[in-house]
Amino acid sequence: MKFILPLVVVMLVVIGIIVGLQLSSSHKESVSEKQFNTTSHSIHILKDEALAGTSSTKLISVPTEFNQVKIDFINSGSKPFTFTLNQGTISGHAPMSGTVPADGGIHTFSSEEAWSTGEYYLNVSSAQNMSGTVNVDLSK
Repeated sequence: MKFILPLVVVMLVVIGIIVGLQLSSSHKESVSEKQFNTTSHSIHILKDEALAGTSSTKLISVPTEFNQVKIDFINSGSKPFTFTLNQGTISGHAPMSGTVPADGGIHTFSSEEAWSTGEYYLNVSSAQNMSGTVNVDLSK
């Protein structure tokens, strides 16, 4: 009889740990599914990616159905920087390019036409060390 109470307590603790782990792992799955859910109308490819040095290249994969591109830059440096988004290779066809002034504001560039599925390279360069961030979103 004296072993029943400690046994019950141990069983309750073990059950509590198992339930806690299951809730934790199911929450993680739902967060990642939500972030890349293909039934959603948009997905984040890059979020607050730092821009530093005099050049930076980021790979962007455009999946099926997500063929509209929106890029937000914040240039917190002292000099403007330029960017090109090249299709297929670092020096491929550039469906988007521009200059981002050094004013600390958000500068948005978006595609006017649907893009092909595949890989694109975001090339950013500046005469001096850059300071800023970039966000890339894709939508249907």
